[in-house]
This record gives sequence, structure tokens and C-alpha cells, in this order.
Amino acid sequence: MESRKRKIILSIVTVLMLGGIIWGSIFGIIQDIRIRKDSGEYLQAVLENCSVYQNTYTEAMPQTITHDVIRNFFRSGYDHGGKTPKLLYIGYDGCQAVIPALHFDNEFGAIKETASQGGLYFTIAGGQKKGGQNTSTAPGWAAMFTGVWGTENGVTGNTNVLNEKTRSIIYTLGEQGFVSSFSVSWSVHIKLTYKKEIVAAAKNGLPLTYRLNQSDDGTFASMRARIEAGDDAIFGILECTDHTGHQSGFSRSNPAYVHAFLYGEECASALIDTVKSRPTYDREDWLIIITSDHGGYGLSHGGITIMERLTFFSINKDLSSLLPFYQPVKI
Repeated sequence: MESRKRKIILSIVTVLMLGGIIWGSIFGIIQDIRIRKDSGEYLQAVLENCSVYQNTYTEAMPQTITHDVIRNFFRSGYDHGGKTPKLLYIGYDGCQAVIPALHFDNEFGAIKETASQGGLYFTIAGGQKKGGQNTSTAPGWAAMFTGVWGTENGVTGNTNVLNEKTRSIIYTLGEQGFVSSFSVSWSVHIKLTYKKEIVAAAKNGLPLTYRLNQSDDGTFASMRARIEAGDDAIFGILECTDHTGHQSGFSRSNPAYVHAFLYGEECASALIDTVKSRPTYDREDWLIIITSDHGGYGLSHGGITIMERLTFFSINKDLSSLLPFYQPVKI
């Protein structure tokens, strides 16, 4: 009797396991079909609106070029026309690359204003190859701030601390004597990713300010204050698009997501106006960059879909003068 019970139980367990395997396979196939369909529709939207971009999505630049652009701008040999070099760096966390194209002519138009003086470019997150690192917040910004991917800077996910041998451009500008600031509302930046740099900056007396705010409104206010205070380089990341994407969807057809983007544009436009209102503006050479760290798909990101990997980079300078050459990423 006991032997018979064991056989029945074993049969039931086997059937359940096989059912789970079969269902998992079916679910995987369905998911793959859905991703392919959504990716195709997304790329079609990109193609239909890509005229505002200076490059094609198939030759997107690695997002790591951001670091090199800033580094070269602050090099002693760069021609500022006798003016003082200044930087305003604005991040739109989790903003899909198609969104700026679809809303290029919005009423605030910070990206359009910046790109009209330089250009708007497709960039790629997630490492040099698909799956090279998570298309997540910490890896994306770390790649842009250090000029190398997570395999080298140590930040492949949101729980890593930046390697001390790959300092961020924020830190290296401070080492060069440029008064710089970094304003955010996502605590991981301050409490984890760059915590060693923050300690080192204080220990070495570098002219760096790190500000953790309660919201994007606080980040905006902090950045505006640093512009008015005369910082040489002002870095800030707005979280509105990422937060909204997680809440209701990273999608061009999601009104809340679009509204979050427009809020970022409003903040960026006001910050640019603050720059222009500086009494010493005519004697300053401002580099303005607006960019994103990753996109999103559904309610999340971190994967290898084109919706997550394709990002954007807007600059108010001729890119060829700051980045004479680069290696396109074939995707």
C-alpha cells in the first residue's frame, strides 16, 4: 500500500513538473513574440520621427562618449574663445529615445534649443554588446561619468560601488580645481554608487558639492542655486520619467509618461534660462548636455530590448570638435 502511494505521489509530481516545463516554454514563446512585435512597432516609430537625430539608430554612439566630450571640453587646449568654460548637465532618467523625437517641438523645447546649436544623437546603453551590463540607472550614469562600461568601472547593477581607479568626471573636474556639483533625488547615487568618491572628495578638500534631494523639484532648485552660485560644472538627474514609467508604463502612448518628459523639459528650459541670465554669461562658454541613462519596457528596464537600450544625447556644441572620432555601435 505504501509503495503504491509513493508511486501515485511520484506520478503526480512528475506530471506537475512536466506541466510547469511545458507552460514555461509556452509562456516564453508568447513573451518572445510579444517583445518582437513591440520592438518592431517601436523601431517603426523611431524611423518615422528620426529626422531630428544626427545619426541613425543602427549607428548609435556608446553612451560612454559623454565622459570624453566633457573631459575634452575642459582640457586646457580646447578653444573657448577667451571665455570661461562652464557645464550644465541634465539627465532625464529612464527616458526612451523616441520621446524627444515625438515631442521635439513642445512648448518648453530644452532639447530642441540645445540640439539646434549642436545636435541630437542616438546613444546605446547596456554595454558595448547586448547584455553587457544592466540597462539600469546606476550602470547607465556610471558609464557616462567614467567613459567605460561596468565591466571596468565595477557598476554593472544598482547595488555596486564605483571602482576607485575609475573616477567619475565629476570627481576629476574637482581634482582639476573646477567647482562642481551633483544634485539628485535617488539616494543610491549618494549612499552607494559614488560614496567612496564623496568621502575622498571631502578628505582631499575638493571643490565638490553632492546634494541629495527629496524630489525632482528639490533637484531643480539645487541646480538653479548652483548655477547662480557660479559653479563651473553643474550635474543633475531628474527622475520623473523613470518613476512614471515604473508606475504606469514606459511607453510613448502613456500620457503620464509623456507628461513626465514635458516636466523635465520645463525644468531644463528654466535652468538654461538661469544660465543665460547670469551677469557674466557673455564671458562664459557653456556646454549644455541633456541625456538619458536607459529607456524602459512595460513597467521596468534592465534588459536588452531596443526600448531599453536606445537612449539619446543632446548637445549645444559641434560634436566633431569635442569628439573627433567615435566607434558606432551596430545594433
